Amino acid sequence: MMVPAKLIARKPQGGSPRTWDFPRFTRTRLDSGLNIIAANAPGRALGAAQLILEAGASNEPDGQGGVAHLAAGALTEGTDHYKGPAFVQAVERLGGDIFAACDWDSFTVNLRAPIDRMEPALELMAEAVRNPTFSGNDVDRLKQQRMSVIMQEYAAPASRAMIAFNRVIYNSASPYSRSEHGEYWSVLQIGKGQVKKYYERFATPGSATLVVAGDLEGFPLVKIAEKLFGRWKGKEPERSQPLVQEAVRHTFVLVVNREEAEQSELNIGHVGVPRSAPDYFPLTVATTALGGMFNSRLNLRLREEKGFTYGAGAGFDYRRQAGPFRANSAVKTEVTVDAIAETIKVLESTREKGITKQELEEVKGFLVGIFPLRFETPQAITSGISSIVTHGLADDYYATFRAKIESVTLDEANQAAAEHLRPDRLAIVAVGDAEVIGDPLRNADFGPVAVIEDPEQGQPPIH
Repeated sequence: MMVPAKLIARKPQGGSPRTWDFPRFTRTRLDSGLNIIAANAPGRALGAAQLILEAGASNEPDGQGGVAHLAAGALTEGTDHYKGPAFVQAVERLGGDIFAACDWDSFTVNLRAPIDRMEPALELMAEAVRNPTFSGNDVDRLKQQRMSVIMQEYAAPASRAMIAFNRVIYNSASPYSRSEHGEYWSVLQIGKGQVKKYYERFATPGSATLVVAGDLEGFPLVKIAEKLFGRWKGKEPERSQPLVQEAVRHTFVLVVNREEAEQSELNIGHVGVPRSAPDYFPLTVATTALGGMFNSRLNLRLREEKGFTYGAGAGFDYRRQAGPFRANSAVKTEVTVDAIAETIKVLESTREKGITKQELEEVKGFLVGIFPLRFETPQAITSGISSIVTHGLADDYYATFRAKIESVTLDEANQAAAEHLRPDRLAIVAVGDAEVIGDPLRNADFGPVAVIEDPEQGQPPIH
């Protein structure tokens, strides 16, 4: 049956965003130096806690890439009082979960447990934080697992492209030039002693923050934290900024050869800006319009208009130091050159002409609308507060986020794009069949073209 035209003639309009407030939180500092943050979320019977340390991967010693992630993996494998699997079993009996994780800027110990069992769960968290055994057998097993993952990363075009991209946009002395999880040979050489030494260097109360979220009405968090962490001792580690230097001086192409590949995995970009960039909000709006949502410029051009790919995106990876900016997509081999050319055109247009008023409003509606969905659970709330702690953001950052997004003007967004996008100085990395795409890329004259053979799985990255 034909639908009357008047029923589909008008596009549905978005409504006004609902009122939503990020949970308020309070801060307390123990005499030991440990910072306590309590975020009360009424009605959330399942709580979450996160202990944040300064031990990010960017602070790893030279030649020990991956030691931070090995420490995170080994932390909950056993303690002085709970040998081996006994620790995990003790957590599970409480209906909880404890695990450690690491990124470039921080090391976190994470806990999920019912609020009515949060106190004994926090006791187990404190046991893991203060008394890990770092068994040699556990470290060796985790090393083998990590090296297997690295081999898988070399086998996957998307991760292989990212490895090569980071290696060529940063100077080799920059920690960001390597994988956050370490490289095969660096992980291979790490032992129990190095893992233990690295962790103990940063596991001190003076630089640690404990965040707890959930229905905390009547929950004596500070009293419990004082009992568990009040006697924790240790010097505050020296805070150091990693050396981050860009290696991109002109546009060039690097082809990582994968024989008979039916697609080319593309990473195109340069070094970006740190999270502390003063124009973070205008830049967020501009890059969301560029490549941060389905109807972004890049996705519409490469997927909807050209049919080159199933999806394309672009954005800045914000860290304490300048993380990468990259546009990425996987395209059919025969359109590799065209896809690169179109990507550069979109970057040039965004930098030179800016985004439109319509794009500005669509992005604002998108970012404001999805914002509350990011914090539906106590675990998400603790992770959000962790970002405040790690990046030194204001305590009202999330309370004012939507208002700051809505206040971004078209001129501010376009000025941020013009200042931080560099389509005239790009690293173009293509993982694909060099025999098929090599000559077309040279003829396209994007810049000098280098071809490397994809090393066997697990071998060190390109130098």
